[in-house]
Amino acid sequence: MSTSKGDSNNQETDENIEMWKLKGLIKKLETAKGNGTSMISLIIPPRDQISRISKMLTEEYGTASNIKSRVNRQSVQGAITSAQQRLKLYNRVPPNGLVLYTGTFTTLDGKERKETFDFEPFKPVNVSLYLCDNRFHTEPLSQLLDSNEKYGFIVMDGNGTLFGTLSGNSRQVVHKFSVHLPGKTRRGGQSAARFSRNRMIARHDYVKKTAEQAAECFISQKTNQPTVSKIVLAGSADFKSELNDSGLLDARLKAKIVKVVDVSYGGETGFNQAIELSSECLSNVRFLEEKKLIGRFFEEISNDTGKYVFGLNDTLKAMEIGAVETLMVWENLEITRYVMENSATKEITIKHLSKDEEGDKSNFVDSATGANLEIQVQMPLLEWFVNEYKNFGCSLEFITNKSQEGSQFCRGFGGIGGLLRYQVDMRSFDENDEDEVYENDDEQAKGQDACANIRAVNGAATGSVAAPSPMNCHMASKLGKKLEVSSSTSPVQMDKEQHFGTTNVRAPVITDIAPKYHYLEKGQHSGTTDVRAARITDKTPPLKHHHTEEGQHSGATDVRAARIINKALPLKHHHTDEGQHSGATDVRAAVTTDITPPLKYHHISETQIKTSSTDCEPDERASLLKADIMGLKEKNAELRKQVRELNEKLRFAEQAKDTAQKQFLALGQQPKAGAFGTVKSLRSNPTVVPDESVNPRLAKILQVAAVSKEIIVVLANANVRDMLEVQVSTIKKAGITNYLVVALDEEIEEYCKSNNVSVYMRDPDKGVDNIGRTGGNHAVSGLKFRILREFLQLGYSVLLSDVDIIYLQNPFDYLYRDSDVESMTDGHNNQTAYGYNDVFDEPAMGWARYAHTMRIWVYNSGFFFLRPTIPSIELLDRVADRLAKQTLWDQAVFNEELYFPSHPGYEGLHASKRTMDFYSFMNSKVLFKTVRKDPNLKKFKPVIIHVNYHPDKLPRMKAVIEYYLDGKQNALDSFPDGSE
Repeated sequence: MSTSKGDSNNQETDENIEMWKLKGLIKKLETAKGNGTSMISLIIPPRDQISRISKMLTEEYGTASNIKSRVNRQSVQGAITSAQQRLKLYNRVPPNGLVLYTGTFTTLDGKERKETFDFEPFKPVNVSLYLCDNRFHTEPLSQLLDSNEKYGFIVMDGNGTLFGTLSGNSRQVVHKFSVHLPGKTRRGGQSAARFSRNRMIARHDYVKKTAEQAAECFISQKTNQPTVSKIVLAGSADFKSELNDSGLLDARLKAKIVKVVDVSYGGETGFNQAIELSSECLSNVRFLEEKKLIGRFFEEISNDTGKYVFGLNDTLKAMEIGAVETLMVWENLEITRYVMENSATKEITIKHLSKDEEGDKSNFVDSATGANLEIQVQMPLLEWFVNEYKNFGCSLEFITNKSQEGSQFCRGFGGIGGLLRYQVDMRSFDENDEDEVYENDDEQAKGQDACANIRAVNGAATGSVAAPSPMNCHMASKLGKKLEVSSSTSPVQMDKEQHFGTTNVRAPVITDIAPKYHYLEKGQHSGTTDVRAARITDKTPPLKHHHTEEGQHSGATDVRAARIINKALPLKHHHTDEGQHSGATDVRAAVTTDITPPLKYHHISETQIKTSSTDCEPDERASLLKADIMGLKEKNAELRKQVRELNEKLRFAEQAKDTAQKQFLALGQQPKAGAFGTVKSLRSNPTVVPDESVNPRLAKILQVAAVSKEIIVVLANANVRDMLEVQVSTIKKAGITNYLVVALDEEIEEYCKSNNVSVYMRDPDKGVDNIGRTGGNHAVSGLKFRILREFLQLGYSVLLSDVDIIYLQNPFDYLYRDSDVESMTDGHNNQTAYGYNDVFDEPAMGWARYAHTMRIWVYNSGFFFLRPTIPSIELLDRVADRLAKQTLWDQAVFNEELYFPSHPGYEGLHASKRTMDFYSFMNSKVLFKTVRKDPNLKKFKPVIIHVNYHPDKLPRMKAVIEYYLDGKQNALDSFPDGSE
């Protein structure tokens, strides 16, 4: 899932998680069986009334008193009473409706249990249901799991036809039949003309049968409407074209055809190939997104980048250090997470056990002491991931085994893995990993199987079977181990008031050959304090065996702006005594490059806290230790948060570093030109370093409002409130969350706060405030160039928007982000929007009367995207400076500064620019003069529509909403092409 798609990914991820939760609940409800009719299924659609449902339940309670069986009567009345009590918790029906299941059912061990489930589904449920039965009716919930769009596929070849559907990540073969058609040659016995005629009749009958079968498969007999939103025709011969052109296909299905593709095979193989080839039309299908994600995972493995992880132990370790960017888990992973306490030592142990391992009693006994391990918390590992993944700074993706790639991930890689933000050598986490010995042949076989999977992935990607790297083999061998995390992960000994670990580390300073043994007496301080701009270079040996005593401090504090490069080895084996602090704290602004292993740090968690008291220890000592441990746990939570923040900042630093390195290679070093057709210049400039001191208040607002450091910014005052209200309504319908209004007066600020819209009110500024409070649309538009500068200085990309714009889709899904400036155009066709060669005729010049000129219509200064680069900020400065000194139209100045080249007396702006697609980012001239009159273009749904060509903005904006969002087909007809 790429960040260029606005990774919109947060909302999509949340929906996938809600779908997974709903699947688990449906599975649980379907296994519940009751006696008689004691199980109630109640589904209330949106906009229904709680009072009406309560009245209905009261009537049902009276009816249930007529049941003859006393046991059944009491069960039914008890279930109705439970439903009534639960409904009292709701004042109104939630926006997506309400689902309630309650009743008494028999568990697997034969015991009766009464449970109630009530929740708001993740999307609206449009079914009203009330049933008393011996089971829960989950059919309406199962319908919620279906994708909003279902795509139909017709795969034809000379052997038969397959009809299939694709919805979300579910691929289904609806129907298929085979056929025997005569070939092009014959043995004899009939004339060539007759043979050819019979052959054509057979082909026609085959196409006709396919058309009839398509209607049966894809048209509902109840509603008489198509059950699919789009249809793809595929095949290895001309049959698909014949079907498309024959007129035999039902007109309702004909209108749904979006693509005709050539495939090499028929049947299910051709079905899979058709899905791949039609991915452009099906870009939002979960099935394709899943295949793309797993393909990226396999690509990381085949290239041996080290930016991947698989296996439970390694994945959990990578999550602990915040290295996991995307966590990938099989949706049916059957592993349970146990938090257990040693009955003798009170030591906490966390284990992750499969179903087979749960039956092994030795997993619940401490092998060292023989004491029983008492279960404190038991929950499925998948549920724990769902609850905790955000705390580790990663996204969560569920993988199915319905595709070939998904099946290979689930079977070959254990069903759990992830994509990393940066390269991590998992061997550095456990000193004993290099000496691992398989406990039995089965474990060795599992490790070899995982290695074989890596070879298979490498072979598929490169065309050859490559041997896995040592790190690959190490990770593969982990698959053969038992999946558990115990309290003995590292030999850390800690006493009272100690803090151990490397936290927020960005630049410890170690050069040349560091000493191996350090011993400090009381009152000493070891480490480097406030050291800046240092480097760790070459192959620095690790610092080992540090021992400090009371009152000492060992580590590097407040070390800033350093770089860790090459092959620096991890810090390890620290021992601290009472009152000590060991580690590196608040170390800032480093960039990790090359193949630097992570600085080894020991995480203080429940699995590593051990308290015990001997006969010689007083109870006070034990109490003090327990109190200190609680304090350490609180500190550790804060430290974990700092580590996650560090890794997030490190990721952005690495991105900036990559761009800067490319720029250096282009400008700072003379490159050699490559072969013809291979040379490409840089498309964009490096982004600036964010400076929060410019506007700390705005920085805090953007941290909440922005998504992936990108934000839509709108300037508004009370004069344009009506248009702002219309725009905000479309923003919410399009599901856009990173939207911010810069309020130029108190009325707009109050409106935004009352309607849950992110708002920023600038600090008082006489020059800005006078225009902001009383200025019209153009005057306000000129202010944006001064205001936007702060956004770019804070490191945020800005999509500037006027208020006369309607949002139909999320624009961040359609940006390229490869230029400093990306703007919509005032052009209305290919020539005016993208430029053309115009000829100027001057007859007086005779032979040289024709002069060629380049013409292009201007960019619209009411909708453009700026990356936080130096040229973008320079553009804003130039335009704001000219507008402050002269009475000019801001759009004219904006385009002059972008396009005018350098010439004597003038230095042009060196900014890269891109023109947005004029049909996707549509101006009102294109809409009213061209699109609304073209039947094909009317079907196209643009991303935004800017009502910039017409003064009657508000009524046209409302008409656009009626046409594109409300489905009113004649909403645009009453308006003239231009203005009256």
